Amino acid sequence: MSDVKVPDGTASKHTFLFLNDEGKEVPVAESAKYRVVDRNNDVVLDWTNISPPVPGPIKVSGEANRVRFDKDTIRKITIVAHHNGGETITGEIKYALMDFGGIQAAGDLSN
Repeated sequence: MSDVKVPDGTASKHTFLFLNDEGKEVPVAESAKYRVVDRNNDVVLDWTNISPPVPGPIKVSGEANRVRFDKDTIRKITIVAHHNGGETITGEIKYALMDFGGIQAAGDLSN
């Protein structure tokens, strides 16, 4: 897991690369998408296209980074890309949320 800890309800950015079977960087894919799941692999943010399909940061909203239930402190970003006529590249970024006990609902984060 990444050493990154994101405060409860705060947006975050996560940098990624596309690496082929030989571990070399693929600068541009034919297509790419990602989704965010929680510690139980329940979908927090469904599949989202990466456009253009190039390496860079994925931005995760504060809403997706909100602790929703007890011990809901893990997020996993799964990335799927296709390159070289259909070869598949997969990867995962895992990070922790800092659970702030005073934040009980989405409304606690509003003005």
